[in-house]
Amino acid sequence: MLSSMRYAEFAKWIRNYGLRADIYSKLSIKGIQYALSQNKLVIISVNPNIRGYDTAPKMQKGGHLVLVVGYDRELGTITINNPSGFLSTDTQINHSLLIEEFKNYYAGRGIVLTPQ
Repeated sequence: MLSSMRYAEFAKWIRNYGLRADIYSKLSIKGIQYALSQNKLVIISVNPNIRGYDTAPKMQKGGHLVLVVGYDRELGTITINNPSGFLSTDTQINHSLLIEEFKNYYAGRGIVLTPQ
């Protein structure tokens, strides 16, 4: 168990869908980029404030999961899909943030999914 999240139970459950889950208590931004370049899915833990509203303490690490869907090294951005983001503020689907801004929210841990 990581940070009161039940990652291990998730890893076992997701096998039902033909996916293997590798849990990382430390996952760098370069690690995220590498996993994406290998066509893997990356779910990461972030502060809930990533959606643009202060609903959690700013110092809180994690507490909300998002799917990383891309990055752009030239622009220095990372792109996420956030299930609790808002369509009206473009923070739900394909929401890109500068990596420097993203670091303010990222807890440094996540799950990498690979087809079995």
